[in-house]
Amino acid sequence: MVRLERGAKGMLMAAARVFRDVLLAVKVLHDQNWLHGDIKPANIGMVGAPSRAVLLDTGHATYLASGVRLNPTPGQGGTLSYLAPEREIEPYDHLTDIWSLGVIGYELTYAHHPWRFALNPWRDDKKECEDLRPAFRERYQEAIDTLDRDSRSPGDSQRHIHLGRLLIEMLRFPWASNNHGRRIDIDEALQHEAWGPLLSDEPRVKRGRLDDDGEL
Repeated sequence: MVRLERGAKGMLMAAARVFRDVLLAVKVLHDQNWLHGDIKPANIGMVGAPSRAVLLDTGHATYLASGVRLNPTPGQGGTLSYLAPEREIEPYDHLTDIWSLGVIGYELTYAHHPWRFALNPWRDDKKECEDLRPAFRERYQEAIDTLDRDSRSPGDSQRHIHLGRLLIEMLRFPWASNNHGRRIDIDEALQHEAWGPLLSDEPRVKRGRLDDDGEL
């Protein structure tokens, strides 16, 4: 299990290494043109000694050839709290996995979810969902502002690392008031300068495959 701490210091180094393991597993999927589609804490497991993170439930991954996008299926697939906004509205691709990872990264930093709604604000087929969009934008902006502020004054670098700048780029989406640029892909996320000393860590997941149990 990964211990979390509330506060502005950043992510515990142990948690950051687990997070990086998960990104490396997602890279294996994306490099083979697979979209996981339901990345969430419940689909992350720990194995081995020393322990490392593995991505679970890959048996439901979707093959997505380069340049191909999937049509939105409102209310179907994925987990509400980790769904990228565009997945409910317009054709989408592997970058929806990056959004899910960004939300998890926020949780690993602050020990709470940045926003939670009983309904998905980005569904186009229900007015009560659309009515939630102003509240979503407000909470979203608060989360982005918090990441930006805290990443400028991180805590003890021996115990913590603040990945705020990375997470901001992972959580970009087109309808944000700010932070509406292009969301980074998995390679850019793994090479981001926010990783600091962890960039020099020898990757613990170099190759991978989907096994019969849907584990990577």
